[in-house]
Amino acid sequence: MAQYRIPVGGQHPDAIVQNIAEMNLEANRRYGDSVKPLLIEAGWGDEQMSGLLEDYKQELVDTDGLCNVLLTVHAFKV
Repeated sequence: MAQYRIPVGGQHPDAIVQNIAEMNLEANRRYGDSVKPLLIEAGWGDEQMSGLLEDYKQELVDTDGLCNVLLTVHAFKV
């Protein structure tokens, strides 16, 4: 098993890591939008849901050092 920390936004001296961090930030924003139907189905009101998602997206930008952790597992058949 391997573990990779993928930065979310922020500033990085390495241009490649910076590009990955920006793409990951956008992916996390889109994820927030994608859960709207689940929240509606769970009974969340528009105001409550909008507040939660706005806070989530703002936290993505405001939190220094934020990253996603990717775990990979490799297996093979013998």
